[in-house]
Amino acid sequence: MRAAFALLPSVVVLVTILGMRASGVVAAVASAAATIAVWGIGIYEPATIDQLGRSVADAGVLTLLVAAMVVPGIAFVEATRERQAPAAIAALVDAIEVRKPLAAILIAVGIGVTVESLTGMGVSLLVTMPLLSSLLDRRRAVGLALIGMSLMPFGALAISAHVGAKLSGLPLEEFSRAVV
Repeated sequence: MRAAFALLPSVVVLVTILGMRASGVVAAVASAAATIAVWGIGIYEPATIDQLGRSVADAGVLTLLVAAMVVPGIAFVEATRERQAPAAIAALVDAIEVRKPLAAILIAVGIGVTVESLTGMGVSLLVTMPLLSSLLDRRRAVGLALIGMSLMPFGALAISAHVGAKLSGLPLEEFSRAVV
């Protein structure tokens, strides 16, 4: 039962967003509060200020790693948007004259995967959502865009895979052989 408390911050995010229809910022604050509460109660071990300092440092490093990936990705999308690249992509899809379902698949698994592999962390949604929204209803467009984004996961997961291998004591070489 004690191990279930580790899931509390994730459950708080789901309830806050899906149940309460709150924003992502509100969900993040609520999740952070739940995390601090679990730590402060000392469910796993007594809480110390040293632990808090290490946690803040770890969170800072992870934030910098994500920012190092997302900020250039958003800059890429904005630079291509200024040069009318999304309109050019839409014109290209129109020029090949395929039916809407095939065009949506091309956008999701072709263009979306390409942009996600270049940028990572979901930035491809900024390119694929307008294109898919022009072809499909919102629910289908979001679903296809998420599928396209998830087809190129290893760029975004590389850092967490390395950290996970290190934390589990698995040598990185052995981990890479297991993945391939």
